[in-house]
Order: sequence, then C-alpha cells, then structure tokens
Amino acid sequence: PVKPCRIRPDGHRGRIPLGRKWLWACPSFGWFALKYMKVGYMKKFYTDDYPQASLGIIAFSSVLSVLIDAFTDPRMATWT
Repeated sequence: PVKPCRIRPDGHRGRIPLGRKWLWACPSFGWFALKYMKVGYMKKFYTDDYPQASLGIIAFSSVLSVLIDAFTDPRMATWT
C-alpha cells in the first residue's frame, strides 16, 4: 500500500498544514502591498506632474472599467 504522507503516516485527514498555507500565502502579501500602493497613491502623481492628466477622466475610466468588468465576468467564467 502507498503511504498518504511522508511526514505523517496516518495522513493529514483532509487538512492542509499551516506551513504549507504560509508557503502559498507569502507571495501574495508583497503583490497586494504593491497593488494597494498603485491603486491608492499613483493617481496623485498623474495629476501633479506634467502633462497633468485630468482627475475626472481618471475617475471616469476607473468606474467604467469596473462596470465593464462586472458585466463581462460572468460570461468569462462560463467560457473558461
């Protein structure tokens, strides 16, 4: 018979060990930190410097992209 796990002979009983969860979660922390910085603070730099983009156009584009995403996500989920 094949042993279910090399570390625990009785297996993990359907649970994922905490170390394995951390191993998969750690790369996400850096990605979310950079995403938060980009979403929260980068728009200020687009409007302050030359060529001074319009904050209204940036806000409209952000809202439009969320609306398009909200309507296209269900269809993409059925296609994949």
